[in-house]
This record gives sequence, C-alpha cells and structure tokens, in this order.
Amino acid sequence: MKHHKCAITNKKDVIDDCYIKLEFGYGSKRDMETYSFGPVRDKTAEKVLQYIGTLLKKNKTLDELKAGMRNTPGADLSKLAEIRLLEERMMQLDRKINGDASIKKREFETPPSLNDRFGGTVWNSWYSTSAPTAMQKENLEIVKQAVPIIKQELESIEAEVDGLKEYLYSVGGPFIDGDME
Repeated sequence: MKHHKCAITNKKDVIDDCYIKLEFGYGSKRDMETYSFGPVRDKTAEKVLQYIGTLLKKNKTLDELKAGMRNTPGADLSKLAEIRLLEERMMQLDRKINGDASIKKREFETPPSLNDRFGGTVWNSWYSTSAPTAMQKENLEIVKQAVPIIKQELESIEAEVDGLKEYLYSVGGPFIDGDME
C-alpha cells in the first residue's frame, strides 16, 4: 500500500485517497476560485467537516432559539438581545477566518484573513520542492496561534447557547432541532 504525505498536516500516514475541495461561484468573495487539498489524512478531513458543521449548526441553532423565545408565552424577551450578541460574536469569528467580505466587495484593501493566509501558503507550496519561505512560515504561525483562540471563543459561545436553551426549555419553549436525539 502506497503512503502519501498529508497536504495539510504533512504527516505520512495517509492511507486512502481523501481530498478536500472548495469551489467558489460567481459573485462570491473568491469569484470562481477552487482550492484543492490532497491527499489528506482521514482525521484531518473529519476535523474540517466537524468545524464546518459547528458553524452551520450554531447559526441554525441561534435562529431556532430566537424563534423559540419570540413564540413562547412568558419567555423573557431580553434574551433576544443575548442571542443577538452571540450572532455578532459568530460574525466576528467569520470575519477573522474569512475576512470582511463587505469591504472586499467595494474594492478596498483588507488585511489577509486566516483563510487567505492558510490557503495562500498551501497554494504557493503546492508544486514547490524548496523549503517554505519566511512569509509562508509566518502565515502558518499566525494561523496556528489563532486557532486555539477561535476554538475557545466557539466553546464559549456554545456554553452560552446551552444556557439559553436550558432557559427556553424551563419556560416551556420548543426543543431545538437535534436536542431530542
């Protein structure tokens, strides 16, 4: 069995053909760009899927929480302000990871996002046989330092969402999708 290095982690235990491909359509911030990473370790691909799922679930859960608070008689409507703050924190995380799309669309220069830094580093080293450049190393270090902070913020948001869900359930509100499984 042939073993390859993981394109993301550089570990040598890639045993299957597992690839990650991101395609951006017309009008998106990365108009018609495609990023392909591979081969990658199964575990790395699973982590990417879990992360994307976390973001999708959090936004859906916040929408369901808002609806539940609004539609539950006797629910404290000031909790809607707490949910709005959580939405703003999620948007700030998105801007850290992906940059400010609004400013980019208006052709203003923006600092590179974490996604720009990571994607650019992988892209620039794709067919290179030389050692990583100082800029590539710096970009990876910036991403490496940011990931634990982002993870901590996501965990904090998740804890606050759990507290809001407990409150909603305590006043007789509807269960959020996935909580009865």
